[in-house]
Amino acid sequence: MAPLSVLDHLQANISYRFTTLSLLEKILIAGDSNSDDREGHRGMAQLGDSLMGTVILSDGLERGLSRSKC
Repeated sequence: MAPLSVLDHLQANISYRFTTLSLLEKILIAGDSNSDDREGHRGMAQLGDSLMGTVILSDGLERGLSRSKC
């Protein structure tokens, strides 16, 4: 499992608390070619991709960057 501080930071950035942290970790690694499931879970991977985009945008905006530079 990912370090708790990383998951806490991610949840704080998106202002949402997951009730099942293992689900959060699963969506973040679903598209990983090193995961046990080489086929991956397309829906989970897409959700993870969307979540990461949201976190990156949120973090950039907090730093005062324009949307185009996030």
